[in-house]
Amino acid sequence: MSKDKVLRDEGERMIVATHAMVKIMGLTPAVVLQQIHYHLWNQERLNGTEPTSASRVVVKRRQLLEDLPTVSERTLKYALAKLKLAGILVVKPAGNDGNVYGIDYERERAVRRGLVRLASSRAVSTVPSSCTH
Repeated sequence: MSKDKVLRDEGERMIVATHAMVKIMGLTPAVVLQQIHYHLWNQERLNGTEPTSASRVVVKRRQLLEDLPTVSERTLKYALAKLKLAGILVVKPAGNDGNVYGIDYERERAVRRGLVRLASSRAVSTVPSSCTH
């Protein structure tokens, strides 16, 4: 299988937490992205389709923390911010601690292939710049 082929598991879900994505974005953002993709995939599967960049799903932060028990709330917020800053994750508030999430699969693919230069990871630092001097 070539590197450009979409990797799939036994359920035919696209795996977005590839080695390349982990290397570029870090392990936690890649795993969080995979989990959001999983929620999108489950929703679209009911419609008999696969998720696209236009797909959206509502997921509560509590649900993501339950899905990823080794990830702290602070780390989850950082990972979500990093993915959003990279233009891979589309996030809109949905109220009640939930958000509407979407994945820009074309952007994800471009980032994974190294076709897009990302901003420095400092741009999503959770420490205010006034605290670093």
